[in-house]
Amino acid sequence: MLQQAGIKFKALPDESLLDIRAWKPISEEQQISAKRGELHMPPLEMDNNTECLLRNLMALEQLHYPGEEYICRYVKLLDFLVDVEKDVDLLIENKVIISKLGDSEAVTNLVNRLCREMVEVSSSFDPLSKLLNDYYESSWNKNKAYLVSVYFKNVWIGTGTVAGFLILAITLARFILYFVR
Repeated sequence: MLQQAGIKFKALPDESLLDIRAWKPISEEQQISAKRGELHMPPLEMDNNTECLLRNLMALEQLHYPGEEYICRYVKLLDFLVDVEKDVDLLIENKVIISKLGDSEAVTNLVNRLCREMVEVSSSFDPLSKLLNDYYESSWNKNKAYLVSVYFKNVWIGTGTVAGFLILAITLARFILYFVR
């Protein structure tokens, strides 16, 4: 859904796992660090040990560090972003997720299983989720993303679109001039 609205995912190599940046600050210490419509996230490597590691970290946070559930919030954000295999494919394509599990279905199942038995936490990513939802709900963003993906997805299609528009404009101008005389 976010891709349909024109959100682009960018990988942030060499950053902390929780260092997620949007085009607007979601907290006071975050600087505006991305172009409008971009979400920058550090890469997350998914392998056979990821589920066990994340579950143990989430349990540790929930039992011993209430109010400081950073990994739980990150997993909740991932669950917000990933619903189907196509979502995982998009994140893998943009190098936000590095999958060593074999296929996208395995990553999708892993992410969707992680939040099943999690105690509800107030998320520091809630403002980010609201920002992404507002961006998605804007019809301007959806229409612009559709035009770019259909009529300007490569140089040749874009050139053909511009040429077709120019021919239409010249034809319309000549038609109007013919009836004005």
